[in-house]
Amino acid sequence: MACVSAAPTRSVLIVDDNEDVADLLSDYLSRAGVEVGTAYDAAGAWTKATKLRPEIVLLDLELPDERGDVLARRLREAGLARSIVAMTGHSRAFVDESFESGAFDGYLQKPCPLDQIDALLGIR
Repeated sequence: MACVSAAPTRSVLIVDDNEDVADLLSDYLSRAGVEVGTAYDAAGAWTKATKLRPEIVLLDLELPDERGDVLARRLREAGLARSIVAMTGHSRAFVDESFESGAFDGYLQKPCPLDQIDALLGIR
């Protein structure tokens, strides 16, 4: 996992079709003072990203309506996120192709330990 920013992150978009996971992470980050948007599919992520313009997107790779790497490239091409980090239950080997294509800046293995998220976002 690469640290995206040394300065505390001010805005994050969480995209995960597991609503419980997304909502818990959103609540955790909100309590840390981070502005958070949450989406459960690619369409919702696109809408939230255009409004929030997040510094970092924490993006699940397997969404119901679009693959995470495809959404990551669309968000990047549109300039809607400074950094995009993959969140997945799959191993890093599973997502290596997405990293090689430049879709993601970092990788978090689910379940994501909160100390790794804190370090990634420069909070706490």
